[in-house]
This record gives sequence, structure tokens and C-alpha cells, in this order.
Amino acid sequence: MFTIIYRDMFGFRVYNQSFNLLTLAPKSKFHLIIAILASSIIESIIYAFLAMIVLSFFIESPVDFSFYFIIPIFTTLFLLLIGNIVITLSILTERVSSFIYFIIIFFIFMILGTGIIFELDFFPIGISNILKHNPISMPLIELRNLLFTKNLDLKFVTIPLAVSITWIFLNTALIKKKLKQ
Repeated sequence: MFTIIYRDMFGFRVYNQSFNLLTLAPKSKFHLIIAILASSIIESIIYAFLAMIVLSFFIESPVDFSFYFIIPIFTTLFLLLIGNIVITLSILTERVSSFIYFIIIFFIFMILGTGIIFELDFFPIGISNILKHNPISMPLIELRNLLFTKNLDLKFVTIPLAVSITWIFLNTALIKKKLKQ
């Protein structure tokens, strides 16, 4: 996802082309942000789905077959948040080195602070509570909850969705301000 959005939002800016092309686009800036997010999410889900299929041939999984239908929904929600963060960083930063620095910091936070590798209960109680109520962690917590306990808490789905939709409008306003439109 990082490389896909980097290609669309930041890659051409090295040669001072990207934002000039966005200025001339006949679509609204909202539609551009949605299109960039949608294309990067679809590409990422295709890669993840192919990886799940290949992995299922090598490792026997104790989860139901419904797992393969549930995970793309939560992956979409998770990638929507990550995509918005990367788009915001690409709009706000001017230099490639700064952008890559912030992406590396965010990537480390995403691995350590969302429960992908380490359980959030591994951290002290205060930090664990903050990380559990972080919108980026919520889809992963709820996916794990749904897969292993078969319980669905809509709070952990609606909050990240509301944050994502609000963030899309924020990114639209940021790009309009950046392009002075």
C-alpha cells in the first residue's frame, strides 16, 4: 500500500509533475482522493488474497472457510485508514527523505502498536488501553474477536469507518489548499 500511494501521490513530485497534473484533472479533488484510495486498496487486497491462497496450501488452518470472506472486509477498513495516513503525509511533506522517514516511523508503529505481531496486552495497561482504542488497531482487534469468539462489536467497525470518511474530506481540503484551488 505504501508504494502504491507513493507512486500515485509522491513519486512524480520529485520531478515537479504530480501536483501540476492533479491541478489539470477534470475530476474533483474528492474523486481523485477516492480513486487513489480505491485503486491502492484493490491492489493490496488482491496481493493479500493471493498470499492467503498460497499460504493455505502450505499451512493447515484451523479457521472456517468463511475466514476468506471476512478478512477482506476488515482489510479494506484497515487499508482505508493506512491509505489516508499515507496520502496526508504525501500532501504535507515536500522532501522525499522526510516522507520516507515518516513512513518508516509509521510502519514501525503499525507493526508494534496495532497488534499485528505483538499482542497489545504485552504493553503496560495504560499504553495497552490507548493502543486498543486507536482507530488503526480497532479493525484488527475486531477481526481477531470475530474469528475466534464469533462476536461482533460494531463500535470497533463504525469508529474506524467514521474516522476514514472524515479523513477523506480532510485530505481533500489539504490537497485543495496545497494546489490553491
